[in-house]
Amino acid sequence: MGTGCNEAIYTLGRLPGEVIKRNSCRDAGTTSEHSCGIEGASTGVDADARVGNDAESAGSRTDAQGAGHPGSDASSSPGPGTPPDACSSDRRLTARKGLNLYLLVDDSLSVVLQPAWNSLTLAISAFVDDPGNTGVGFGIGYYGISCNGSDYMTPTVRVAPLPDPAQAIKSTYPLPISGKALTPAVTGALSYARSLVFADADRDTSMILVTDGIADPLCGSTEASAAQAIAAGFQDPASVRTYVIALGAGPTLLDPANIIDLSPLDALAAAGGTKQARRIEVNLSTNSELTTALDDTVTAALPCAYKIPSDVDPSRAALEWQSGTDVAPWPRVSSAAACGDQPGCFVRKEAPTYLELCPKACAMLKATPHGTVFLRTCN
Repeated sequence: MGTGCNEAIYTLGRLPGEVIKRNSCRDAGTTSEHSCGIEGASTGVDADARVGNDAESAGSRTDAQGAGHPGSDASSSPGPGTPPDACSSDRRLTARKGLNLYLLVDDSLSVVLQPAWNSLTLAISAFVDDPGNTGVGFGIGYYGISCNGSDYMTPTVRVAPLPDPAQAIKSTYPLPISGKALTPAVTGALSYARSLVFADADRDTSMILVTDGIADPLCGSTEASAAQAIAAGFQDPASVRTYVIALGAGPTLLDPANIIDLSPLDALAAAGGTKQARRIEVNLSTNSELTTALDDTVTAALPCAYKIPSDVDPSRAALEWQSGTDVAPWPRVSSAAACGDQPGCFVRKEAPTYLELCPKACAMLKATPHGTVFLRTCN
C-alpha cells in the first residue's frame, strides 16, 4: 500500500482551528490519517459559507453524465449494490480527485468602466491569496476584440495549483478594450480547458465565465451561438462545465436604470451544465459577494470521486462514510443510473481508476464538515 504524498497539501477548507488536507496522496491510500488523510468529510468546505446549492449541482452532473450519458459503465459491478457485510476488514484512506478552474473574464468597456470592475479584481486577488484555496488549479484569460477563436486558446496565465500562479494573475488586470467577442472566446477557452482534462486524469476542469452580457456588435456573438459552443465543451468526452457570473445585476454607470436583461446568461450556464448564472448586484459589498461566488463555484465543481489504489481490484472497491461514531456504507452500484435516491458509488468506464459518488452521497460529502471517507474492498 503506497504512502507517498505530493508536496502540495490541498487545503480548501475554512474550518476554524484546523487545516483540511486534500488530495495530498496521489498514489495508493495511506495508513496515516494525519499525514495523508482526507479529513473534514474530505469536503474542504465550510458548512455555512460554501455549501450553496451543492446537492442540486451534484444531481445535475449525474443527470447530464449518468443515466443515458455515453460512457456510463453498466457492467463494472455485479448486482444492484454491494452489501456491507460482503466487505473485508481492510479500510483505508484514499485521495479525492482534484479540481482545475479556468476564469474567463470579459474586459470590455461595459465591464471595466462600471464599479463592479474594481470589486472583481479585489475578489480575484482575495481568492488566489486565500490559503484555503491552496491546491486548486487556477488560471485566467480575458476576451474582447478578436473574432478568432484560436486567439483565446492560450490563457493569459495558465492553470496551475494555487498559490503558484497568484502573483502572475494579480499582475494581469487589463485596461478596458472595446469588444465583447463572446462566442470566439468561449470556443477557444474551452479548447484550452479540455486540454487540461486530457493532461491530468486526476483533476476535473471547469470554466468560470464572468461577463455583463452577450451583445457583440463586432463579432456577432449571440445567445444561441455562445450556448452552442459551451454545450459542445460540456458534452465533449473531455467534459468541461461552465459556470457563469453575471456582473452588473443592478444600476451601473452604463446602465443607471438597470434595464439590461441578464437572463440570456442563464442559457449559457444551462448549456454548460450549471443551470443558471450567478447574479452579482453592484453595491458596497460586491467584492465580498464575488469572492463568495468564486468560493461557491469551488464547492460545486469539486469532484465527488476517490482514487482506487493500484493494489485494489476496481470491481471490488466500495466506500464507507464515518462521521463521529456513526459509520455508513456507501455501497457499490453498477452505474450512475442505478444510484436512485440512495448514497452509493460507482465506476465509470471512462474513469476506471476512480469511484464516483451517487448524488445523495455527494450532497452528504459537501454538506457535512466533519467526517471521513474510507475505501473498502468488497466481494
